[in-house]
Amino acid sequence: MNIVLPDDLEQKFRKSVFEKKGMKKGNISEALEEAIQAWLEDEPNKETIKNE
Repeated sequence: MNIVLPDDLEQKFRKSVFEKKGMKKGNISEALEEAIQAWLEDEPNKETIKNE
């Protein structure tokens, strides 16, 4: 998967990953995976709110 993000968002994300996980190879991918998983887990809750 290739994605394009606004530069400022990418820099904020990279800084946050560095602060939380360090500069180890694979940390960006791991953090993106965690973010996508969290978004998917939250998505059903948003659908419930929209349908109420």
